[in-house]
Amino acid sequence: MKIAEALVKIKDLKGKFAELTRVIYSDTTFELLDPKMEVPSIETQLGEMVSVSEEIARIKSCVAATNAKSGLTSKIHTMEHLRSCVSKMEELTHKKQSQIVLRTIDYGQPAMKIETRATYDVTAWTETINGFRTRIRELDLELQHLNWEVDLVE
Repeated sequence: MKIAEALVKIKDLKGKFAELTRVIYSDTTFELLDPKMEVPSIETQLGEMVSVSEEIARIKSCVAATNAKSGLTSKIHTMEHLRSCVSKMEELTHKKQSQIVLRTIDYGQPAMKIETRATYDVTAWTETINGFRTRIRELDLELQHLNWEVDLVE
């Protein structure tokens, strides 16, 4: 099995886990309208949920071992780091280097034009963040390619 196939299997198992969780929580209580009625059991679903969870954990461990063995871990961490930087600094790119705003300083006086200036070089940081985005796309393509080439360590 390739890494990509394992990742797809994890996604499918997570969907199954979510459905089991929904069924379990919706069936945890039962209105007994007639004392002769048989109370349904969710024991089977609980056992299946545990099995699915164990399978997800097993496959994730195999993926992590494969990533470490194949040298993919550093690429993944680099991509996560760059994504974190972009998400935290992206708002900086929406600012202008300088702008004029109208502000009332004294309630008895008319609004005044006040120039505000960014305390950083907006253009330079926009270029830096765009460079991060480009590197993220390159790493993502490289990882997607490798996911279909590298065999999963069992």
